[in-house]
Amino acid sequence: MAIFKNIISKFKENPEADLQSFDFREVFKGHYLQEFIVKNIKLIILILFFIMLLVGNRFAYEHQMSEIARLKRELEDSKFTSLEVSEGLMRQSRPSQVKQMILNRNIELEDSRVPAYRIKRKSR
Repeated sequence: MAIFKNIISKFKENPEADLQSFDFREVFKGHYLQEFIVKNIKLIILILFFIMLLVGNRFAYEHQMSEIARLKRELEDSKFTSLEVSEGLMRQSRPSQVKQMILNRNIELEDSRVPAYRIKRKSR
């Protein structure tokens, strides 16, 4: 904005002479841009700081999201493994499977014909 204000102020001072003396080479040389940067250096530094903060925040966010996705996959794998192990143990501990294992190994065990009962302690 300051660049345009500077150009307009030159035209307002002497409109006829300015058209002849004004040269776009000054704009291309960077005189007006240099003035703008010097006047607004604090604002430019602040904007650059916020841009760097934004980029850093975005990088941290993406890193955390990839870590969350990895942990979710690991959790699913662990749940699946746990389910497989639990299913295997359930299959092996079925009464019919236990009987079959006893018969295959020739262990002399039989089913109890007397029902189970609980032993109670006498209170003192």
